[in-house]
Amino acid sequence: MAFGVGVQLARYLGPEQYGLYGTIMALVALLSVPCQFGFTQLVVRELAVHSSRVDLPAFKGTLVGLSVGVVIASLLTLIVAFPALHWMPSWSAEHDAYAWLLLIVPIYALISFGSGVLRGMGNVVLASSFDALLRPGLFAGALFLVMHFTRTMSAARALGLNMMTAIAALILLLLAILRYLPLRLGSHMGVYQPRTWLGASLPMFATELLRTLDAQVGIMLISFNALPAETGYFRVAAATALFFGLPITVINLIIAPYIARFHALAEKRRLQRLMAGAAIASILGTGGLIAILLAAGTPLVVAVFGPEYGDAWLPMIILALAHFATALFGANQALLNMTNEEGSVTFGFLLGLAFTTVLSLLLVDRYGASGVAIGMLAGSVSRGFFMSWRSTATLGLQPGLLGVLTLLRSARPTPAE
Repeated sequence: MAFGVGVQLARYLGPEQYGLYGTIMALVALLSVPCQFGFTQLVVRELAVHSSRVDLPAFKGTLVGLSVGVVIASLLTLIVAFPALHWMPSWSAEHDAYAWLLLIVPIYALISFGSGVLRGMGNVVLASSFDALLRPGLFAGALFLVMHFTRTMSAARALGLNMMTAIAALILLLLAILRYLPLRLGSHMGVYQPRTWLGASLPMFATELLRTLDAQVGIMLISFNALPAETGYFRVAAATALFFGLPITVINLIIAPYIARFHALAEKRRLQRLMAGAAIASILGTGGLIAILLAAGTPLVVAVFGPEYGDAWLPMIILALAHFATALFGANQALLNMTNEEGSVTFGFLLGLAFTTVLSLLLVDRYGASGVAIGMLAGSVSRGFFMSWRSTATLGLQPGLLGVLTLLRSARPTPAE
């Protein structure tokens, strides 16, 4: 669904306005991270553990305490972000578009946190549907109606529609959370552990910040180099590459609470089988989608997005390969985060971001969007190597293709002597 919205926006806005929209949404993604402060990842793990142990006081305390934490973090983030936006190169000419950013950021943060609450309660598919289907679906419908009746679209107008449809999705998400809360939860006193939560959320926050920087550094580098059309090409490439990475994203969201439960119950064998199955599904799903793109070539990009986006094909292929590299290494990020190894994930993303930034800075002036895509591919590979090594060293588990091969060898019957 998000891919379809990207196609709409690319066609309605054109490369330059779509580049502006992409720059602002990259800032939304970055600012949503301190708004959540790692509490989204933490609430998935903690609610999954408390649910498996039927510990309702701890469940209630975690839900209420972390929800308040997200609200406070969002307010502080907006206070700091407003004056910083004046440093953006296009602020003076497009301040009306940037104004929507401050309204969208806390709504996106609350949607992410609410989806985390549902995942922690075991409603994984429903949780994923709000951000992956409902919100973009409402946005796509609003874009179509406005374009049909007015025949004009700008980045500022698209951002306004984005905010309004996100509010509608947030209301429906809150109703779903209330529907699935445990019975008799209100009769229990909550157990609050703010120091423990902060200690666990800090590395998760740092990891998510690095992950988001790694994903958005390309658009930011191109934006600061004053290449609006190149920003539009990269936005198209990145939006399509996210579509190719959708199997990985969905699988990680589904298995995260199960990882926490199996680890809490010390069921290592089941956990290894879960990681192997996730790796197989990610590799087949991502690889199949990339094969279709390679077979179709540039004509497919032109047919979908329009003739002005033909130059997006090469960076699109490179970014798709970065997602395939992630699939080969398996769901190591989810595994480490859900087993109290957040520090390893943080360092892995720091390492990947370093590779991405250095190579992108070296290549962006000469190769534009393709140069940044090469930097992101290098970052994905270096991050995957490190986190796979840490999964094996600390947990004795192999989350990627190597784990699949090891599991197959162990299942093969040995010849009788």
